[in-house]
Amino acid sequence: IKNNTINIYGMGIHIVGDPDSSTISFNTISLEQSGKFGIEVNNCNNCVFEGNTILSLNGAGLGSYNSDYAQIMYNTIQAAGDGIFAQNSDYIQIKNNNIEAGTSWDDEGIFIYNSPYAQITDNTIQAGGDGIYASHSEYAQIMDNTIQAGTSLDGDGINAKNSDGIL
Repeated sequence: IKNNTINIYGMGIHIVGDPDSSTISFNTISLEQSGKFGIEVNNCNNCVFEGNTILSLNGAGLGSYNSDYAQIMYNTIQAAGDGIFAQNSDYIQIKNNNIEAGTSWDDEGIFIYNSPYAQITDNTIQAGGDGIYASHSEYAQIMDNTIQAGTSLDGDGINAKNSDGIL
């Protein structure tokens, strides 16, 4: 899925099933509905999300569920909620993204949950909540990010919870 311009009330790109090794790149997505992602994928192992621009006035940026070895890189995300959310996505790489998440205490720039061996590197993040929140994500590597967090006065730069071996 490449080079599309999508202006929509609901979700911009939603991929389910087993779309392994897919590439979603250089799309521009504007959406207005709260509780929706600009891009959401499920079971997308070895997928690449590169160079997308997401403007989510009331929702979130990019969501990845059960997507091992996915690469999320060089995206620009401005969201009212979380910028990037990954759950049950082992060995995911999140790098070189520019993220402006919402201003509330629970709006995270990057939120990974149960995603061991994640690599989060070289991102620029602004968020009301935590810049990076890693929960139950053992051996994650979090390096070389630029973070401005806690704009709601209740966030941490990096918050690692129940995650052994964080580097």
